[in-house]
Amino acid sequence: MALSKVDGTNFIDPTIPVASGGTGAITLAAAGLANTPAFQAYASADANGTYATWTKIAVNTELFDTDSDYDNSSNYRFTPTTAGKYYVYTNIRVGSTTGNVIDDAQVSIYKNGSAWKNASIKSTSTGAELDIASLTVTSITALPFL
Repeated sequence: MALSKVDGTNFIDPTIPVASGGTGAITLAAAGLANTPAFQAYASADANGTYATWTKIAVNTELFDTDSDYDNSSNYRFTPTTAGKYYVYTNIRVGSTTGNVIDDAQVSIYKNGSAWKNASIKSTSTGAELDIASLTVTSITALPFL
């Protein structure tokens, strides 16, 4: 079997019609759909919590922040000025550095100062040794958080 050279003359034209009725690149912006504002951030260091006490995590390192709506230096809040529906998520990993076991761990996303969505894990059996856990919370909400 012989292989033949590919010259590209038989490929489909990469231009497609978009929502505005014209043609152009395949992007959200070209279709009149913007995916902003948006941000993604993470904590640059481990946080130490106190047993049976909620601890606000300093999520202080931004990967991106399209409209400067995330405060990564004092309140660690997303306050968009564009109304819309937003996918909101968080993930934490908890562990014991003292050799103690984790019997209960919780994470919450706060909205307007109150716990809004949460996840938890609890060890219910005697002798069960849970020394690390990962918790994820996801949701879609109408924003802004005003």
